Amino acid sequence: MGYSKFPDGTYIQWGFFGGTAMTNSNKNATRQVTFRENFAGTAPVSVLITPANANYLNGYCVDNIAATGCRVILMGALAANTTYDSGFRWLAIGRWK
Repeated sequence: MGYSKFPDGTYIQWGFFGGTAMTNSNKNATRQVTFRENFAGTAPVSVLITPANANYLNGYCVDNIAATGCRVILMGALAANTTYDSGFRWLAIGRWK
């Protein structure tokens, strides 16, 4: 996990979320990302997700974006109630002041 704070108030944080996740009946899985430090006042303006490996995923969705973190939904697994490798890299851009 890393970060860069710029004098104009721009704050960029990034990290890696590894491990496995169990899919639900909709063939999706969720992971909660917690930012290293809270963004100032509001949620980040952008969150980018990049898969660590090309396996079962058809895509990622980010929701519940807050100053403290976000939820990542891993979509499009081949089967429900199955464990998959779910590693991904994340990048969040917002404000620190």
